[in-house]
Amino acid sequence: MSGVREIEYLPKEIASIRSLSYYEFSHAKFSINLEGLKKEIAKYSPKIEGNTFIQEVIYQLDRERLLVLFSQDFTPIDRYLKEIKKFLFARYYQNFYSISVPQYIESEEEYFDSICEDCALFTNTKNINSWNREMRKRLKNSSEPMLLFIEDIEEGNEELDKRFATSLCNLKNKFSHFHAIYVGKKALANLVHGDRHLSPLNNAKELFFPEDAFRLGEDRIVQQFNTLGRNIKRLCRYLEKDDLGRFSTWSRNDAINELFWKNLLVERDKRFVWRGEFTRELGRDVLGCDGDVV
Repeated sequence: MSGVREIEYLPKEIASIRSLSYYEFSHAKFSINLEGLKKEIAKYSPKIEGNTFIQEVIYQLDRERLLVLFSQDFTPIDRYLKEIKKFLFARYYQNFYSISVPQYIESEEEYFDSICEDCALFTNTKNINSWNREMRKRLKNSSEPMLLFIEDIEEGNEELDKRFATSLCNLKNKFSHFHAIYVGKKALANLVHGDRHLSPLNNAKELFFPEDAFRLGEDRIVQQFNTLGRNIKRLCRYLEKDDLGRFSTWSRNDAINELFWKNLLVERDKRFVWRGEFTRELGRDVLGCDGDVV
């Protein structure tokens, strides 16, 4: 095709696609040709076979377009994050934006100015309204799929995080080519479920990072119990129980909620249970439980 110049830079993951010089289309077989082109391009895309979690992330992103990926304290997720971001960058390329939620910021202007910078929106952003206006303008001007990959929410400003999340939900509902993924822990779970049906991300698809035989070491178990310190008698009573109730991502029981996100409780068969007997023994020792608490 005349007038088309070669792309000077491509991510190394898809650079080999240059060898696909052309693909023939016809009006009569457009649908068949399109499926063939998709398969041809897939040959040059990063492979995710064998990693069922990453496959599930990609599948749900295509289907739901708004995902939240959870992990508990100390759960190692770097390997998964690297592979997910590598694949998604190759897929979305210039429309992939990695966003770090501003930490310890109270100013709405500073917050959204930082978000805009991560999204390459170089504009005079004063508030959530100007952010919305610029994002809607960009999405209206291009039908190319866009993805925002959002991390570091744990130390964000709760109120500003809610405004930002509400904006993303509205963009997802209005533009079918808009996608977003949140990665986080307890603060993200609060954003999804803390205000129940009013929570801005209550309709997002939830996935948990796999633990892959992860073990919480003795020092970290002790450290986590040492940060509790409130209502020792109630915690000691919990340590005597094998089953602490029906599992939910965000428990209305504050103590159960804290124990879960600190990785002292886990989910098994849709129930909250202790991570193991060793965890319970250390908990009794740290909290000074005598075993006779009723």
